[in-house]
Parts: sequence; C-alpha cells; structure tokens
Amino acid sequence: MSTLYCRGCASLRSDVNMKSLRVILRLGVSLGVSLIIMGLLWRLLGNESSHSNVWDAFTHASRISILAYVVLSLLQAYVRAIRFRVLIIVDKTVSVPGTLHIFFVSMVRNMLVDLLPARSGELFYIAMMNRGYRIPGNLCVSSLTISFVFDLIALVFMILILTLWQLLAGDLHAQVLMLLIVVAIVVGIVSVLLFAGIAPAVILARKFLGRHAEKMVFARLLSFAEKLNESIALARSGGVLLKVFLLSMIVRFIKYSSLYLLFKGVVSASYPALVQASPVQILFALVGGEAGASLAVPTLMGFGTYEAGSAFALSLFGFPVAAAVVSMFVVHIWSQCVDYTLGGLAFVLFTFCAPGSRDLAHARQPKKLVPLFVSALCVIALGLGLLALQWRSTKKSGSKTAPPPGQAIPIPADEEAKRQQVTAGLNGFVVWSSNRSGQHDLYRCDLPKLNVRRLTTHPHVDTYPRIAPDGKQVVFARSQKPWVSQRNVSEWDIYLLDLENGRERLLATNGYTPTWSSDGKIVWFQRGPTAIVEHRLASGHERVGFSVEKASLPERTIFYTPAPSGRDDRMAVKVRGDIRGNLIMDADGQFRRISGGCQPNWGPGDAFLYYIDHGGRGKNLVWRADPSTGERTRWLDLAGDYSHEYFPRVSSDGRYLVLGASAEGHEHDVADYEIFLWEIGQPSESVARLTHHAGNDCWPDIYLEPAPATTTSEP
Repeated sequence: MSTLYCRGCASLRSDVNMKSLRVILRLGVSLGVSLIIMGLLWRLLGNESSHSNVWDAFTHASRISILAYVVLSLLQAYVRAIRFRVLIIVDKTVSVPGTLHIFFVSMVRNMLVDLLPARSGELFYIAMMNRGYRIPGNLCVSSLTISFVFDLIALVFMILILTLWQLLAGDLHAQVLMLLIVVAIVVGIVSVLLFAGIAPAVILARKFLGRHAEKMVFARLLSFAEKLNESIALARSGGVLLKVFLLSMIVRFIKYSSLYLLFKGVVSASYPALVQASPVQILFALVGGEAGASLAVPTLMGFGTYEAGSAFALSLFGFPVAAAVVSMFVVHIWSQCVDYTLGGLAFVLFTFCAPGSRDLAHARQPKKLVPLFVSALCVIALGLGLLALQWRSTKKSGSKTAPPPGQAIPIPADEEAKRQQVTAGLNGFVVWSSNRSGQHDLYRCDLPKLNVRRLTTHPHVDTYPRIAPDGKQVVFARSQKPWVSQRNVSEWDIYLLDLENGRERLLATNGYTPTWSSDGKIVWFQRGPTAIVEHRLASGHERVGFSVEKASLPERTIFYTPAPSGRDDRMAVKVRGDIRGNLIMDADGQFRRISGGCQPNWGPGDAFLYYIDHGGRGKNLVWRADPSTGERTRWLDLAGDYSHEYFPRVSSDGRYLVLGASAEGHEHDVADYEIFLWEIGQPSESVARLTHHAGNDCWPDIYLEPAPATTTSEP
C-alpha cells in the first residue's frame, strides 16, 4: 500500500512538473516573439529609438503621473472587484467572498491579463476564484465573460461620447469614427453570442454530435455550456446588468484616465511633439495598443504588439512613429512595473487569505516537450539576435548622462617648456568645448599667453565652436535640453557669439555642427540626419544646399560634421548607414567616397583633405588625402600616452593643427580628451599639450592673426 501511495505521489508530482515546464516553455516562446517584434521595430526606426532614448524617457517620466497611475490602478481593481461580486452574488446558493478578497484576485488578474497571448491571462481569475474560494466554474466564467463584454460596451459609449463631442466642436476625426464603427460591430456580435447564442449552439452541437454527445469530453463541455447559459440568464434576470454597465463605465474611465496621465508624464519630459496630442488621439492610441496586445500572437505581456498598435494609431494623426513607439514602450514598461508590483503583493495576500484549493485531479502524462523546448530556444535566440544587432548599432548613441567635471592637473615642467616653445611668436587664440565647470561651455586660450577663460555660462551643452574667418565671432551648437549626447544630431540650435562684447544670439533652430564659408558671409550647419543648410547672415535666408535626397544616397544615410570647401559648391561629410566613410558631395548632387574614417576637413585652398581614421598607436591617427585622387598618407600620430586622436582643425594659414586626444576612452563628450597644438611638419614628439584637466575637452578651433604685410623701399 505504501509503495502504491509513493508511486501515485511521484506520478502526480511528475504531472505537475511537466505542466509547469510546459507553461515555462510557452512563456519562453512568447518572450522570443516579443523580442523579435521589438527588435524589428527598433531596427526599422534606427537611432531615433535607441536604448538611450528609451532610458531617458523612462527615467525622466513624471513621478506625479506614476503615483497617479498607482492610485488609479488600485481604485480600478476595487471597482472591478465590486462588479465581479455583483455578478456572482445573484446565485444565492453560493457562498461569495467579501469584496476585499475579490479585490486581491482582481489585482492579480490585472497583473497577468497580458502575460499570455490573446489576453488568456484572464483565465487566472477563473483559477483563483475556483480553487481559492470554491466558486463554481460556470459562475467564474460567466462573471468574467459578462465583465469583458460590458467593458467593450462601455468602450463603445466612451468613444460615442467623444465622437459627439468632436462633432459638436466641428473637429471630428475620421479615425475615431472608424474606431467607433469597428468596436460597435464587434460588441454587437459578441453580445448576441453571449446572451442569445449559447443555448442554440448547445442544441445544434447535440444534433451534430448525435450519440457522440454522450462521450465524456463532449458531455462535460455541453454540460458546462448549459450551466454557463444558466448563470448568464440568472445575471440577466437578477436585474444587475444596469449596475454592471455603470460599474463598467467607471472601470473604463479610471483605466484610460490612469494611462492618459502616465502617457502625459512620459512625453512631457522627453517628446514635445506628442505633448500636443489631444485626449481623443491618446485614447485612440491606447485602444490601438490594447487591441494589438489582444491579438492571438504569442507575445509576453503584449510587448511588441502593444507598441505596434498604439504607434500605428498615433501615426494616423501625423505624429512621429519613432517617438510614438518609444513613448508607448516606456508607458508599457511603467504600467507593467506598477501592475506586477501591486499584483505580486495581492497574490501574497490572496495566498494567506484564501480558504484553499481542492486537490489536483490526476492528469495524463503530457506529450513530449522536446519540440516545444527547441522552438522556445530558437525563437528566443532569434529575438535576442535582432536586439543584439540593434544594440550594436545604437550603443554609439552616446552617453545618457553628463560626465563628471574632473579637476585641474598640475603641468609638468617639460610640458610647460614645450607649450612655451610651440606657441612663441603666435598671435591668436584657441576655442573649444569643456565640461570643467560642470556642464559643457566654451573656453578660450589666448596665444602665446596661454591664459584660459570661459566664454559661455549656459546650463545646456555648448559645443562644436567654429571661429569666423575674421576672428571676431564664434558660431556653435547649444542643446535644447540640459544634457544631449553629441551623437544626437537633432536636439540642437545654432548660436552666434560676438567675441568683442560677449553677446549671444540665436541664429537657427534645429541645427548642429555649424561652420563658416570661406568669406564669413554664410554659416553652414546640419539639420537632422540628412540635410545640410546654408544660412546667410545678412538676410537670415536659409536653404538646403546638400541632402541625402539630392545626392541620391540610400535612405538610411546619416550625415556627420559637414565641411564646406573654399568654393562653397562642394561639401566633405562623414556618412553612416548603407554607405560609410568620408564623401565629397557637389551642389548638383554628385558624390564620391574619398576614404573611411570621420571628421573630414579641407586644408587651405582646398589643397587636401584631412580626417581621422584607424591605424595609429592609440588606434587613431590624422590622415591626409588628395581630394582628386583619394590617395592618402599618414599625417600625425601623437607619440605620448594621449594618442587616441580626434577633432583635427588646421589654422587658416596652414601652419598649425589643433586637435584633441585621449589616453583611454572614446566617447567624444565624456572621455578625458586634452587639446594639443602641432606646428605642421615638425616631429610628433614636438606637439604641445595646451590643456591639463581631467574633464572633457573637445572640438577645438584655432585662429591666428594674419602676418603683417611687408613693404620694400626703392634705393
């Protein structure tokens, strides 16, 4: 007897373990599909949906909005619990638990509803009510099903109210009207099937099955359907449907209010373009996301399908797709964080408070799980692979936070002697961007005095300074918010600084990496990833001089650090995308690739190009190339520890090169770059280090006063 008992226990444990393993593997498949969908979305949207943008949006979300979502989520779950109890209590033969008990179940249901595809997480409500509080299965199913249908009916009424509101205001969106029609049709079909279709379906099934209807499986299903129909009829005759409808309206109002506030809390800090979205448009997006998550696609917690559905809805109103995807992804993450925290706590309370469950019925040994196991591994591997590819492409999206300001470093005697030697006889100055004051501002070092002073004091990032040909002004880029990585080419404006009186003025919005024409009458700058704009100082007139479209470059091409030639009819530019390297583009749209590398610049008189590429002691060095033939030569590779070169800039007379270099670290606005000055043609060991500071010094430029003209007297 003992042996048989042990074997029975072992068999039961084996059944439970196999079922648990099957659930885990199905969750693995769902995780893999979610990873694939999110990976494809990220891949399609490129750097605009980079991980740094997601992290920034997540961390900058309004804490008040998150707190409001928490409070409203608790309130929503409590109203749902009241509605469930109203639908169960109509059966006077059942002992119904208190509202607080059902509140715990409702919180867990909110947590798990999207865990499995097609909202099948709703089934946890049935399991918990049946096993935890011994509510008959037909009552569990009927209360859940009626609640679901009335949620849809409440949604129809909400959309109808908004449609009438828009109609009276003369601002009716066709998308909202279309949504109303679709949801109304779905609700109508579901309502008819639920309230009038079960009994006829059972009769038809019995006729179709004939004598097979008495078999155990069919008999149980038909018996359950009949009991379900009785429960629904009991709720209908019990006079509670109006109360259920009103409670459903409250549930829907609270739910969308909480998500609306959470959405506003996310976009207000990170996506100004979406701040203008109206409540109707946001509701449309939330319903679209909910519809996407409800699809019979095996995703985990609806990730991927939720973002796709909501972003598609927002795009119909003309909002940027990338911003919509990232913002809704962050809303989804925050909502899941809150729901799983509250649901987890509720599950613990349910475990302690529920009377207990019945014994598990003996189950048959499931089929072999090897194919499902292999499928789960393959799907997860594919999803992780797609995300890894995107992570590789977006890891260069820059630092998410500003670097520490560092501190001044004592200048060794031999370095000071070299500085004095290289700068002796010069008359000019160097400007660059540095975070030594806590945020990146512009600094100036006069030559040959070597005194350093701060030029700007703005709380946002000031970078990429370029000195006017006459040395009287500096044009530079200023970030549109306190911290923007220099790899972000979009969130910047162009400013002009008068060096004589220190006054600044806004020159152009949404511009980056500005530079001067050879005559100082035009400022060229980059606008977005694909256009280079000409701004005439005298008139303020702007035009797109060069673009991806004009040059017939691949659509995913991204421009960096454009540099106009002395003739202003061609542009050297670094590109990434399907084509990588340094290009020369003509005004008529022709282009040719000169080299790999980055940060191209023209030498005086367009005699040569110089740029950064691999091959040096610290990985990089400064190269020089013939713009006609593309033939290149090694130009400067610093000899000391600081040999990771970047930011090269030649003086207008071609005598000196100023640049930055780091001993370790690569990120342009984070690593400890120092500014160096080289008298062109001298050995690399003669290069002088101008700055000695542990902060970040980057993007230097140099101006030297023209040598006075010499005159000769006749004998």
